[in-house]
Amino acid sequence: MASVARVKKLFKVMRIDQQSEIIIKNTDSVFMDRLSAEYLESDINSAEFQEVIIEVISTFKKRVFGLSSQIYTELFTDDEIDELISIYSSPVFQKILSLSPEINKRTMVFIADHMSELEEQVDTRIKAIFESHRTKLTH
Repeated sequence: MASVARVKKLFKVMRIDQQSEIIIKNTDSVFMDRLSAEYLESDINSAEFQEVIIEVISTFKKRVFGLSSQIYTELFTDDEIDELISIYSSPVFQKILSLSPEINKRTMVFIADHMSELEEQVDTRIKAIFESHRTKLTH
């Protein structure tokens, strides 16, 4: 069982806080997009929505961080955590962590750009399955 202090050091090297801030920012924008269509036409200031969203997500982030710490302490020994710290501290891994936001952004843009194409493919194939089953039932 690893110590909480070592796990916290590992999370610092892994830049967990920075990574979770990116997730919060992305989640915030998803919520704002969803809410804008529904509520932002009202008299309520969008900054109020954003404040609530950030507060709720930040609180949830702390819960997830606590759970992650607990899981790491249960599943790893101090020696294993020290080895992970060593791996994550390497220059190449630090570069990966630095570039993660850009990699994620480009990936998300690609997914968003192709979402309608994917939806169309799924829809076409699902309709074909329904047609196949309907044909079998009538024969």
